[in-house]
Amino acid sequence: MLYATYILLLFFSLCTYIAEAQDNHAVASIELARVKFSRFSGGIVMFPVLINHQKDTLNFIMDTGSSGMFLDSVTALRTGITMSRETRRVRGIGGSQQVAFSPDNILQISGLYVSGINFHIINLSVLSSMYGKRIDGIAGSPLLMRYILKINYDRNEMAFWSPGKIKYPKKGMLLKPYIATLPYLQAFVEDEREATFNHLADIGAGLSILFSENYLHTNPFIAKNKHRFLKQAEGLGGKINMQLTLIKKLKLGKYTFRNVPVNIFKDEHNISNYPSMGGIIGNDIYRRFNCIFNYPSKEFHLLPNKNYTDHFDYAYSGLELYFVEGKVVAGEIAPGSPAEEAGFAAGDEVLAINSKFTNDLDELKKALQFEIGRTKVIIRRNGLLQLLNLKTIDIRKKQAKPRSPLFRKKSN
Repeated sequence: MLYATYILLLFFSLCTYIAEAQDNHAVASIELARVKFSRFSGGIVMFPVLINHQKDTLNFIMDTGSSGMFLDSVTALRTGITMSRETRRVRGIGGSQQVAFSPDNILQISGLYVSGINFHIINLSVLSSMYGKRIDGIAGSPLLMRYILKINYDRNEMAFWSPGKIKYPKKGMLLKPYIATLPYLQAFVEDEREATFNHLADIGAGLSILFSENYLHTNPFIAKNKHRFLKQAEGLGGKINMQLTLIKKLKLGKYTFRNVPVNIFKDEHNISNYPSMGGIIGNDIYRRFNCIFNYPSKEFHLLPNKNYTDHFDYAYSGLELYFVEGKVVAGEIAPGSPAEEAGFAAGDEVLAINSKFTNDLDELKKALQFEIGRTKVIIRRNGLLQLLNLKTIDIRKKQAKPRSPLFRKKSN
């Protein structure tokens, strides 16, 4: 009897050992691929991929704010990927549209092959014109849900790890987002008073914070006498008008940012999922950390990096720049803005800012963003060169002009 009991205990111990060993082996996370990326203003991440074993390298944007995988329509034709007869409806900041669909593709990221990728086929030329580089696609949650993604902004490098147990850095901060397909977190914002801000964590947005007007109507924490400035933005679905202003404080976990520029927009298509959510925190915040996005375990880890103390962009001009047909050109000029007062017109070709001659869109954007006061801009209009004197506003100053009456009318 004792012998039988011993054998039985030994059997259960052995089963337990084997189960633990198998479990430990199953949950051990390993690195699968590592890739260098490029960055645009606002911290937007672009990385190289291949699709369906083709040799043509494509440029993809990494976007935690996207619930799908997107491929540019021109790229789809050039690469000859198979289209389904069915279409899908997608929503973006500027509206919704019906798009083509391509199922079951293979995405190659360095040495990592990801099968079963379904692409929404959409015209991404607006993103190419915004960043000055050809954008072939957007990688969102269908990719991120499969792996642990580590983004190191100090080295402009990201790594894909298998799902499982990992050791987070001792320093930094561990967050527990709510993730169904997109990651949602809670932060605190403060101006005239403090408010809770449930938001989408969106590294595909090159800004600090984006509030929906509905959220601010329910949580009127921004001082009423704060000046707001009209600007335009573009994204999937088209152009929208925004207001730019400043809040005193953003607290994300244990980290606090002060005097943070924020954008406000009329969320007509409810992409912010109000009332449960109020907007997004973008990559001008997240780029200040080396990030681990662990979707499988629903954990994010943020560790401050060398960008953590970077100054925010407080310059306002009302001039948006795009790259169109090999030229840097002005978009629509915000009414009542310094750009309108300086005489800019949509379509002006921008050649130089403060004697910096370049055709690099990102370089000209950076020169414009951090120049406050008198800025000399050389443009070409109708074949003639002109020098325009732009007086860029510091949005922290009280003497800045109030919001545009035109924008107030549109927002009512």
